[in-house]
Amino acid sequence: MAVVLAVLWFLFAPGTPAAENHFSVPLKNLVTNRNILVLTMTQIGSFGTATACGSWINVMLQRSVHMDPKTAGMIGSLVFIVGIVGRPMGGWILDHKWLSAKAILCLAHLLLAAGFIGVGLSSTSGEALLSIIVVGMASGLPFGPIFAEAPKSFPDNPGAANGFVNTFGAGAVMILPPVMGALVDHTGTFLSAFYLLGGIALIASLTALALRIPPLDSTGELGRHFEKRTA
Repeated sequence: MAVVLAVLWFLFAPGTPAAENHFSVPLKNLVTNRNILVLTMTQIGSFGTATACGSWINVMLQRSVHMDPKTAGMIGSLVFIVGIVGRPMGGWILDHKWLSAKAILCLAHLLLAAGFIGVGLSSTSGEALLSIIVVGMASGLPFGPIFAEAPKSFPDNPGAANGFVNTFGAGAVMILPPVMGALVDHTGTFLSAFYLLGGIALIASLTALALRIPPLDSTGELGRHFEKRTA
């Protein structure tokens, strides 16, 4: 489907004017930027782990907590539903300056790690429900701070900064689910898989301590930096 849409776009889309100025992305500077690497790890620790959790949570609830498939599906989906609520809340907290980006990332990932351990240890529906709500909220909170700080950390190429963080951070979505499955097969329990997710979230929390908050430019607005550069 994607290929068909790409061909149709190429054949029938109206012509667009070519940009007069082209700026190359200094990839070496991007991949060695301290903040970008930190933010990538926090994206792995939040979005990557939560999505991996979502891929296994229904099966885990049926086998470990003995829920019927319908109930497991309803409760398991809260990982993503609550996460949708958590995403704007992280940005809202940051915008109101109640907590810094570093504090949000550290605390949210620490809470997320506790939530994953709670899911793995759950033996009742109530315990599982509470832990899943914690996972959903804690996994959503880092989204705003991550993508607020990435462009400020690499202001000459903000799109590349966000793209790098999201692409490599989301790589965990493809890697973690089969690793979790292998752990479950090897140990015979889902606890080991959720310990893995909790450990990654904890590492992300500690990694966030290394985040440096870059100052705004002399105008006080990041956007004007680009106006001066492209003038």
